[in-house]
Amino acid sequence: MNILNYLSIYFKYFALLIFLYFFGRAFFVILCMFFKNKSLLSKSFFETRINIFYPIFGIFFLGNVLNIVNFLFPLKSNVSFFITILILLMNFFKREKINFSISHFFLYLLVPFILIFSFFDINFHYDAGYYHLGHQIWLRESNIIFGFVNIFWPYGISSLYEYISSFLLLDSSFESLHSLNLIFISTLYYFLGEELILKKHSVYFYPSLYIIIFALLDNFGFNGGRNGFLYIEGITAFDTPVSISFLFFCMFMFVRLRDKKYEVFELITATSLVIFLVQMKLSSVIAAFLYLIYLYLFFKNSNISIKKILVFLIPNIAIYFFWLAKNIITTGCLIFPLSISCFSNFSWYVPESTRKYQNITTEFSGSYNLSDSIFAWGKEFYSIEINRVVMLNFLISFFIIFTISKLFFSSKKSKLKVINIFIFLNIIYLLFFGPIPRYAIGFLMFCISLIGFSTKESKIKIHKFVYLSLFISSLILIPRVNSYFAFLNSSYNLTIPSPTLMEVNNQWTSPVPGEDQCWFNQFCSAEREGNIVLKNGFFQTALREK
Repeated sequence: MNILNYLSIYFKYFALLIFLYFFGRAFFVILCMFFKNKSLLSKSFFETRINIFYPIFGIFFLGNVLNIVNFLFPLKSNVSFFITILILLMNFFKREKINFSISHFFLYLLVPFILIFSFFDINFHYDAGYYHLGHQIWLRESNIIFGFVNIFWPYGISSLYEYISSFLLLDSSFESLHSLNLIFISTLYYFLGEELILKKHSVYFYPSLYIIIFALLDNFGFNGGRNGFLYIEGITAFDTPVSISFLFFCMFMFVRLRDKKYEVFELITATSLVIFLVQMKLSSVIAAFLYLIYLYLFFKNSNISIKKILVFLIPNIAIYFFWLAKNIITTGCLIFPLSISCFSNFSWYVPESTRKYQNITTEFSGSYNLSDSIFAWGKEFYSIEINRVVMLNFLISFFIIFTISKLFFSSKKSKLKVINIFIFLNIIYLLFFGPIPRYAIGFLMFCISLIGFSTKESKIKIHKFVYLSLFISSLILIPRVNSYFAFLNSSYNLTIPSPTLMEVNNQWTSPVPGEDQCWFNQFCSAEREGNIVLKNGFFQTALREK
């Protein structure tokens, strides 16, 4: 029966991929029509094919459309589906010929064929029951809520991912949520496969090669491996999508800052990507450093006036304006939980509450505090097994890849001072705001890619079959062995746990003492300080009564 389940998941995955592909393409079609500029529907950007990334831009665009819709309507409303259909139809206004070889066809079928085995040994991430699913059901059932953070404070750490996930909750299987993560991994492997195997003289050839080797080395080392490469996360977790997007963005910025090429289409896409990163996870804000350098050089070196450049950025500025407006309405802050960005004069904002939540997030991630001894902190950080394992295995992997690059390939100078500064800032940022390994995946992969950007050519002749073998091997090892055994030995069954809840009042419930997961229960909160008061109206307001 698992074969039938497998085929069902496979076709559902492709349905979602095709939907997001054309939604992403529609984003660029709309930009073409808005600016009356056909060149904005380019077939390439940053020295690679744009259509590989249509699904990612589709996720970005869909999430922001849903954010705007949610100001007035619940996401389960027919309005959401009607607007998405209208946007999809925009594809008919600009047609293009798609060049698709047999090799491409094989690549696009092979990658999900392997990755889908992960469904058979996947479960919900802990945070799914803690706040992700609760957040998503509120988005489905209600339009925007003033003071939404007062229902449960993690709802304030709102990610664009929640809006897309909420929209995709079409049935009780939750398969679409895991498929969403796999689309990012698929996109990475489509990119790596194309740059490594299908292209000649690609600027990303050696970065792709070393990332593939890094992926293989992830399966070996201390405690069985884990060197900072991607891993299949529990459902609703999205560190992997963030990391992949971060890697792409950094590589694109590196190529353009090095080559000093400036094109309007690339500026628009880079702006979309950096906004997307911040919207998915605030910890990605460090990527804005590279973007601001790129933007400054664009202003300085392009032949386009600053006024005209800003006009081209209007759609992205508007998108981010609505995101900030959502933040203010739901939390009282421009950036939650950053206390200095909050407005204390809003009736739904609880004074000093944000500072408490800010401390909770930094303490949870094991961040360094200047008042502590760096040596004592380092000892404590190293004592945590996952931190120690990833750090040691990454250093070993880096050394192995660096040695390979020196033994078998010649080098070239490709380093930029700004990249050295960026690496230093990343380390400092991780130290003070979140040094746990899953926050650093994108940064670690980018460090590996930099070895590739410094590689010139092979000293020996290496047959293409070697590269293909490395690619397929690394892909097969992304779903862990348990996934393949689960496919062979067990039935496919993914269900949400039923938590034990206690009644707080006539409307609200809370997990029993010692528990903090509400799972898929809307009127439930794990926060027990004060009573939740939900004032009704077209725009509901959530308050906390002490």
